[in-house]
Amino acid sequence: MAIRKPKSKSATKPAARSTAKQPAKKPAAKPAAPAVPVDPYREQAVIAARAAYNQRADDIIVLDVRAVCDFADYFVIAEAPTSARLRGVSDGIEKALHAAGARRLNRHGRDTGWILLDYGDVVVHLFDATARSHYQLESLWGDAPAVMWGGDAPRQSDAGVTKRKL
Repeated sequence: MAIRKPKSKSATKPAARSTAKQPAKKPAAKPAAPAVPVDPYREQAVIAARAAYNQRADDIIVLDVRAVCDFADYFVIAEAPTSARLRGVSDGIEKALHAAGARRLNRHGRDTGWILLDYGDVVVHLFDATARSHYQLESLWGDAPAVMWGGDAPRQSDAGVTKRKL
């Protein structure tokens, strides 16, 4: 008959748990997305177009004139039916671009049918219908491609407004 040795008490007890917290495993780092160059002047032009849209300007177009013009990168062209609306659109664009950190260099034609807002690389042209058909800037700069700016989105001024039938 074989003699068995008694088991030591430490061998029969489970190991005591450590109360110290284990360091959390860090998730694997995600590979960095390739940096997409952001054109700040394009952003300013889009901000101006959206502000004009929210102020009820009509027929808004943004042109990328970098390839055909040496004094600006983008033109924003819009129309309003009255001089009061033109001034309102101009004020809305100026507020939006100021909030975005853009600095207006000059403003011309506040009391005429053509208001020009010069932001250096972004130039905003606001016309009444007569002046726009006379000057035809879209034809003059016809080689410049149009920039998509999201003009089909709901106007910010329409948010929460219920239209009623008359």
